[in-house]
Amino acid sequence: MKRNKLMSYIIGAGVAGTIIVVPYVGLAFWRTVLPQIRDIYVPFFLLPLVWGFWNWLYIRLHQPFDIGAWAALLGFILGLAGNVFLYANGQWFPGVLIAPVFGAAVYYLLWHLIIGPLNKAFDVYE
Repeated sequence: MKRNKLMSYIIGAGVAGTIIVVPYVGLAFWRTVLPQIRDIYVPFFLLPLVWGFWNWLYIRLHQPFDIGAWAALLGFILGLAGNVFLYANGQWFPGVLIAPVFGAAVYYLLWHLIIGPLNKAFDVYE
């Protein structure tokens, strides 16, 4: 049983660590398009830790609903946290208001199409 929980963490962290290049490239792109966001700092390097923990928690708590919905909740929470983080640092701008909804949609798709099937393939469900 412990192996399954560890494997669930590794799956979440591994997928996030693999696709972490996307937010960094995206931010670099937006910094060239919108120079006013040039000084924004976002700690994307924390995503593998968060994704690993969130997948571990999903397996640990035996969630009765789809893993995509569980991930959408995480995307929404991280979108809200991003708004608060930027506001606290004096870097907030109105375009960030879409982050919770966009994050929920993207996380739903990524987890439903990648994390969920990997969990099943490695048999981490108890």
